[in-house]
Amino acid sequence: MEKVDIKYKILDPDNCVMCGMCMSYCPTYKISNNESESPRGRISIIYGLNNKMLEPSESALNHINSCTLCLACESVCPKRKFLSVNNRCKKQVLQESKKYL
Repeated sequence: MEKVDIKYKILDPDNCVMCGMCMSYCPTYKISNNESESPRGRISIIYGLNNKMLEPSESALNHINSCTLCLACESVCPKRKFLSVNNRCKKQVLQESKKYL
C-alpha cells in the first residue's frame, strides 16, 4: 500500500484488521449501536481523514472524542493499537478542524 504524505498521518491501516472483535466490548457502541461510535468506526474515520476521503469536521471529531478511553477494545484487539491511535488523532484532528468550524 502506498504511503500518503499528509499533515496528520497517524494511522497505518495495518494497525487495524477490521475484525470487529472490539465492538461488543465498547460502551459507546453498546449505547448507540452506531458503528461510528465504535473503535472500528473511529479507525475508519481516522483512515478517511488520513487519505483525504473525509474533511476534518465537528462530526468526525465528536465520534473520535466519544471514546471513553476505557481500554476494553484493546483487551480483545489482536493488534492492541486503538488507544494510542485515538489519543494522537484527537489532538491533531482538533487542531485541523478549528479551521473548518
